[in-house]
Amino acid sequence: MQYLSHSRVQDAKSALVPDRHSSSRFFQLPGPDPPYLILPFARKLALLYVLMKAAIVFLALCLPVLGDFAEGRRAYDRGDYATALKEFLPLAQEGNADAQFELAVMYALGLGVPQVDKEAVKWLNLAAEQGHATAQYNLGDMYERGRGVPQDYIKAHMWFNLAGAKGNVQAVKNRDIIAAKMTPAQIAEAQRLAREWKPKTSR
Repeated sequence: MQYLSHSRVQDAKSALVPDRHSSSRFFQLPGPDPPYLILPFARKLALLYVLMKAAIVFLALCLPVLGDFAEGRRAYDRGDYATALKEFLPLAQEGNADAQFELAVMYALGLGVPQVDKEAVKWLNLAAEQGHATAQYNLGDMYERGRGVPQDYIKAHMWFNLAGAKGNVQAVKNRDIIAAKMTPAQIAEAQRLAREWKPKTSR
């Protein structure tokens, strides 16, 4: 098979592609044609196959291995907390609010991990900021009790308020209980924070 000369390829290309200095908005390949454009068809297919295999290997090595949330829940329910942690952690790190909440529970109760309230608050906060109602309720409880964070009735009221707006009845009860311990100015501030709160998207 005879290879096309560069000049013949360029002549054919210029007949199809508008001049780069014209007012056309068509995309153009800069510079001379890459060598693979003038390879015989079979060799181009072989090159494409090699490139696709390399891309698959690259993705397999570089993409994070995500966990399986359902498998994590099954492991948690049967008391296999090591497996639950293995499944939940990568998902939580990728921004999965449900997995973040499950990790918070594990740290709050010391299930398969050390019991660390600050770590529980960290994961609760990440889930609550995404609008996870149960995480919002539990984060409010942590602020009310001063677990893992300094006691703060304003933030507790805010998080209970947000969870209650999503239908959590107990959150509404807790909000009203702590409101009795707050000044009118504190309640007004908590309500302002709840009004202005907006959920954050996962990364």
